[in-house]
Amino acid sequence: MSSERMTSQEYWAEVASLAESVLEEGRADGQSDDEIMSDRLWETIDGHQWVIYTAYHYEVLSHSDNSGYTVEQFGTDELIKGGELNTAALAFGALYGDVSDKLYRLVESES
Repeated sequence: MSSERMTSQEYWAEVASLAESVLEEGRADGQSDDEIMSDRLWETIDGHQWVIYTAYHYEVLSHSDNSGYTVEQFGTDELIKGGELNTAALAFGALYGDVSDKLYRLVESES
């Protein structure tokens, strides 16, 4: 990650790009919209550099509309790992929630 901070515009452009690519690739692979919105989305977010690399975690949380997603959906069990705050789980939930919301709006706009 560069020393430059992620802007809100960069964050939301990546959210939109992820939603569009997940939908496009999933449909190209013959997945149903439900499969895309669960399995493919989960795998994509789980492997995203903003979740993998610690340097991005607080930036994701600062721009996300879903910074509390992990706790709301999975409870507090994942918050502490090895005695430290599990920022990867928090960043995963935030990014997953934002891309999921965008993906849902894309699918709904086509119906």
